[in-house]
Amino acid sequence: MNLHVMHSIDGDTCIMAGTEHAAFIAAGAVCDAIDRVMQKDSPVRNAFCGVRPPGHHAEPHRTMGFCFFNNVGIGARYALETYAIRRVLILDFDVHHGNGMQAKFQSDQNADILFISTHQSPCYPGTGKARETGANNNIINIPLPPGAGSVQYRRVFDDKILPAMHAFRPDLILISAGFDAHRLDPLAELEFETEDYYYVTKRVTDVAWEYAQGRVVSVLEGGYNLQALADSAAAHVRALTHGSQPPDPRVAGDVDSLAMSLETKLSLAQSSPKELRAVVHHGGKQKIVVIPDRSLQTLMKLCSGKFRKKMSSVKTAQGQVVTDDSMIGFVHDCHLHVS
Repeated sequence: MNLHVMHSIDGDTCIMAGTEHAAFIAAGAVCDAIDRVMQKDSPVRNAFCGVRPPGHHAEPHRTMGFCFFNNVGIGARYALETYAIRRVLILDFDVHHGNGMQAKFQSDQNADILFISTHQSPCYPGTGKARETGANNNIINIPLPPGAGSVQYRRVFDDKILPAMHAFRPDLILISAGFDAHRLDPLAELEFETEDYYYVTKRVTDVAWEYAQGRVVSVLEGGYNLQALADSAAAHVRALTHGSQPPDPRVAGDVDSLAMSLETKLSLAQSSPKELRAVVHHGGKQKIVVIPDRSLQTLMKLCSGKFRKKMSSVKTAQGQVVTDDSMIGFVHDCHLHVS
């Protein structure tokens, strides 16, 4: 085979000079990151592997979907065989189902690996039905319909994924971090916002501190709008950075409530208030907006863009008219109604 030209394995997956080396480096980087978070007395608690090619479509005997080696799957087995741990959890929030991960672990009898996937359905590669649970119920598939966005995903994460993570009590968490569920990504039709990746990642690090000494390794999968990919990966890494230290033990179990309370007090005390994240409602639809300056003018502009309609008023869930002054005291994820 002449590797100075490109050869197609399938409609998506090609090989040329350097492909094999890059694929080995990608899988090896995951194992190296696992070493760094697992070794005794290591100061590293989590890591992000910005690798290419991705891996979650690669099946044990088949390359596909841009993927050659299943980077995260290899890492999971490496961790279990190298370190004295019993349970590895894999969370995959790529817009496409991680068929390679499911194929690799669905026949496992030991249930030492739990694979949780959220993904658009119907969508490539056509796998990932909710009924596909593995031989030992170690597969959790949560298909999302086209158009699902922040509100639906956060509800699924809080109501289904977090309880499953707590029940499994992982010794290590691996993330297949695809950012192609972003609303700007051209390959699918989910409507995630950049801040959703911070929201999810921070909660994952909190679970990791409860059961796994904070140990998380995240590995890049999909993402095909370069600006959305950059912004989402930055939000993800920011959450990993914030989650590299354990939550204050005085507020274990109530970290979010304290954070919102402190943020409100700081916003009231400072002349330059911090950004506000809100759930806005209009015409039966819900959208997440992030208002960087907590100003009513910025809120109206963002809402007009989100709903593609000029907005003229905004009220709280209790029907009170929102003003610049009242926005200073709002907390994250408050519900507002625009018209």
